[in-house]
Amino acid sequence: MCEATMRMLFLFQNALAAAPMAVSFALAGNAPGAGGFHLSYRAGAPDAAGKHLGGTEIIHLAAHGGKLYAATGMWMDEPGADPKPGPQVLSLDQPGDAWRLDHEFSLATLRITALASVSFATDGAGRPLERPVSLLLAAPTGRVAEATVHARDDASGAWMATSLSAQVGPVEVRSLFVHRDRATGVDRILAGCSPAGIVSGVYDPSAPGRIRWEKEAEYRQEKKRVMSIAECDGVVHAAIADSLYRRIDGPAPRWEKVYTSSAPVANPKNSGLRALTAIPNPSGKGQVLLAALEGEHGRVLRLDPADGYKERIELDVNEFLHTQWNVPVRYSITAYNDMLPVVVPGTDEAVRLLGIEAYTGPSVRARPHLQGWEGGAWYLIRHTDGRYELRQIADPSLRPAPLLISTRTIAVSPFPGDAGKVLYLGGYDANFIPAHNTAWIFRADLDAIVGGP
Repeated sequence: MCEATMRMLFLFQNALAAAPMAVSFALAGNAPGAGGFHLSYRAGAPDAAGKHLGGTEIIHLAAHGGKLYAATGMWMDEPGADPKPGPQVLSLDQPGDAWRLDHEFSLATLRITALASVSFATDGAGRPLERPVSLLLAAPTGRVAEATVHARDDASGAWMATSLSAQVGPVEVRSLFVHRDRATGVDRILAGCSPAGIVSGVYDPSAPGRIRWEKEAEYRQEKKRVMSIAECDGVVHAAIADSLYRRIDGPAPRWEKVYTSSAPVANPKNSGLRALTAIPNPSGKGQVLLAALEGEHGRVLRLDPADGYKERIELDVNEFLHTQWNVPVRYSITAYNDMLPVVVPGTDEAVRLLGIEAYTGPSVRARPHLQGWEGGAWYLIRHTDGRYELRQIADPSLRPAPLLISTRTIAVSPFPGDAGKVLYLGGYDANFIPAHNTAWIFRADLDAIVGGP
């Protein structure tokens, strides 16, 4: 963004919800990434079958079986005259189609906090399967009697609930990850739960949803969300609040804390570390981990397991945004779920894309949820040399411009004609502010997303 670019303050109106609105900054002139984005989904209309599609938020996008799926949330929804759905899994079957309803969860749930396509190559005893089995999994969160992860049957389109027997009562499953245990050779799915900790399961074609969960959690903790699970040089790690845990594989696996952030995570709404990502070690062999720290000390961190998980601050996100916008940033969320790798067209550079939300209002502690949330949708490009660029999602043809608030999720298009050249981006964060039909998804060519200004 050009330093001479002036920013103008606008208060966006939302005609569909009588609710406090966030403060948004709009760019004067053209911003990098201002062209090439096209609205693919906006909540509030029926699909081709007449099913109402809603959502205050798009939580996840996931490619599976040649289609693209989206997980919605209904948190902070204040419905109008239209139907009030529960959280929904939406499907896009072809790039020219409209989104359709694939599955709707009950009104007792608020969000689909995890949506992932996972693959198993072994059964529960470590025997190789005839061919790998891929499952699309969704985890609804809310005031429900039993903790479940739902698996889609791709043949019938039906969804089957699998019970996390290690945890009953209200639970949030925030992360799902399949790991090949290096000691037993068994492919295990790890579900990061709050409360409960980390529950594991194995592929079992005779079990409901084809997953058999263990009766006891591998790791137990209370209240804190397990925001992310990832492998680094074959070792699986989990981000829980401000700390990083490492799994010790084996028939009786255990988890040990290996790192705690140097920056305080004092705000009770702060989820801490997010989007664990393994990248090549820029200064040696093997891999290191990237993690995004949410909050008043928002930053992107690099942690080196071979160096005792020594912390290096790659980017002070709040200060970087302050410099770019010339507005103090008091709180940020970077990379809600992951840091998507894409290759810059015409090069062999694999950059990472990180969505952003930022608070630019008064003191976070004084009024954290009533005003000041940046109303645009922004993302960072992380280059292989550790350099970062700021870009914005915008479609100039939309008038008035919709209130977007945050970029939560980014996915590569699974459609053959797109050939890795198209991405989908989704988001909105209600931030404790009543909202209605605010969930959105944009489609954009990779050139528009990572190309030059």
